Amino acid sequence: MSGNHTSGRPEIKIPEADEGAISLVTGLVVNDPMPTLGDMTAFRSERTDDYDGADFAIMGVPDDLTQTMRTGQRGGPRAFREASLWPAKWLWAFDHTGPWPWEWSFARRHKVIDAGDVSFGPFDELLITQTQTRVREMLDAGVFGLFVGGAHSLPIMIIREYFYKLGQPLSVIQFDAHPDAFEIDDLVTHGNAMYLLNKEGAIDLERSVSIGIRTPIPNYEWYSPLRKFTGWEVVYGDLDALVAEVKNIVGDNPTYITFDLDCLDPAYASGVADLVPGGPSAADARRILYGLKGLNVVGGDVCELSPLYDHDGVTAFNAAYMGMDILQLMSHAKDEYWS
Repeated sequence: MSGNHTSGRPEIKIPEADEGAISLVTGLVVNDPMPTLGDMTAFRSERTDDYDGADFAIMGVPDDLTQTMRTGQRGGPRAFREASLWPAKWLWAFDHTGPWPWEWSFARRHKVIDAGDVSFGPFDELLITQTQTRVREMLDAGVFGLFVGGAHSLPIMIIREYFYKLGQPLSVIQFDAHPDAFEIDDLVTHGNAMYLLNKEGAIDLERSVSIGIRTPIPNYEWYSPLRKFTGWEVVYGDLDALVAEVKNIVGDNPTYITFDLDCLDPAYASGVADLVPGGPSAADARRILYGLKGLNVVGGDVCELSPLYDHDGVTAFNAAYMGMDILQLMSHAKDEYWS
């Protein structure tokens, strides 16, 4: 081809009627990005490895090496980040209120960063050391975290480091369809977190609860002090009374919330390893989380997200909202307990 035709190119003119729309869209992209635009970080937070000045960090642990059921959870952190872009817009939408039903936005009140993913490759011998190293660095910097999995072995590695850092056993609020209480001593798995952490003295079972259990509950003597709310107690019971009992049990003890997405009924979370019908709805779970404000929540996780089995991304969307609610609880606790 030869010749220069740019001199004859017509000018692109924006119709006057569209100028307002262009300004609106530009403002959204800059100040309140639409979910389909912009960088993909958790809740639009800054992606950085620098904890300086941060209050909270979000970290992914893309592990399915400790999973014995359906695998694919290594894709969970990425799917969580993408889904988090939808609730993220409500974190910035208004100056004086937060995402429904919260009265404030954790993103406006505190500095939150996306610390990326733990990197360990397909080698399970590196999983524990790499994860605990990253968590230890975060805690030593004075930053508490929301962790995204990955298999539900994740709380073992994280709560260990919280226990070492805080110097006292934590209360655990476990949302789960399964007890995760198998008496397995020598392995970190998705089914022995409560047993292993109790054995190590990292959690206080008498000040902890499990919510949503609907598989056989073992009759272990060590396990008996834990208050267990079955799936049907959540689905058919009085949620206000449940929340009040949880808060009475936990008190002001430093508390870690671990949310295994299979706690939700499969209608709301198909993308998990081990589906169990008869669980709470996403609305019920969020109502419980909202009711827990006032507790000394120092960290939490959302686990078992497996996008390979997730119909229309519903599990990921619900995971993002549960993660947002946990961060809201941490935001409230920071002001009340850690100032």
